[in-house]
Amino acid sequence: TVFFKTEKISVSFEEGITPKYTVEEVVAVSELSVGKNMFLTDKKTAINKIISAFPYIENAEINILLPDTLNIDVVQAQPTYYVEAGKNNYLVLGRDGRILEQNKKITYSIPLIKGVKLEEKGIGEYVEFSEKSFKKILNTVISVAESNELSNLDEIDLTQFSDIKIKYDKRILIVLGTNENLDYKMRTA
Repeated sequence: TVFFKTEKISVSFEEGITPKYTVEEVVAVSELSVGKNMFLTDKKTAINKIISAFPYIENAEINILLPDTLNIDVVQAQPTYYVEAGKNNYLVLGRDGRILEQNKKITYSIPLIKGVKLEEKGIGEYVEFSEKSFKKILNTVISVAESNELSNLDEIDLTQFSDIKIKYDKRILIVLGTNENLDYKMRTA
């Protein structure tokens, strides 16, 4: 007889966000199964399989809901910016630099990052910028823009770190210069 036998496997997605994947897809990839002891289930392996298989799943957590349920809580990645990867070819990246998808045209209202040189990677992998400080500067610019409620960013030009530019609302060019005092510069722009 198996104690604490799994009778049900459920999946919870974040409220207000339309899931990219179905409950059945997530459960199938996790390889969790009904009938096994909930406490002896290899949760870490299941989580790794889920995150590896689905680019839009940023994080997952498996919780035991007594008396008989395993629940997979899924955090879905949000498209944060585009990076050009050749002519009419764009990579959609999440905040953590994971490649979420590849598109022929810009379809989301997220900024296009200019001045990027990337190492070749596939969907679901984490992008590597040839310039090591690039990701830190990019995330700083995006965080500062969000904290200053600048949501209509069209482009972030990081071709030169000493001459950072942002195109806002398809009509306003904000020249920030270096990445020092970005918060002040954006508030007073």
